[in-house]
Amino acid sequence: MWAGVSLNEGTRSFLPRFGLTARKFHALRAVLEGKIASMGERQPRLIAEATERDPEKRKTSSCVIEMMNREKTAR
Repeated sequence: MWAGVSLNEGTRSFLPRFGLTARKFHALRAVLEGKIASMGERQPRLIAEATERDPEKRKTSSCVIEMMNREKTAR
């Protein structure tokens, strides 16, 4: 959720700050995780579509795809 912060620590600081219940917090967390996963799955297709429209973007998009693949294997 937050880089370098555990979920429990983040939850404890987030709840009083925004006046949420734990149930609402976890519902929001689940929705956001789903949106992030969805964007990650869509990104390669969007890059491919952009390179089809503009061939000059191919070099840049291939670098981005390589970087994304390295991040996935590092996890």
